[in-house]
Amino acid sequence: APRWLFVESGRNDRIFPIAGSQAAVAQARSIYGAFGVSERLGYAVHEGAHEFNGVAALAALVRWL
Repeated sequence: APRWLFVESGRNDRIFPIAGSQAAVAQARSIYGAFGVSERLGYAVHEGAHEFNGVAALAALVRWL
């Protein structure tokens, strides 16, 4: 089954636009759902650019590690 995955995207990312991130996560959600492990996929959008925000990511790490 798919392993734990957390995706964080910046709304103002010019390198990897948010639409691409949303499409990739939507596809991943369907795969994780098919395996019955949708809770193993996390996704957060922050207002920054192509950078690590970490707020939701760190909370996810605390939860899953």
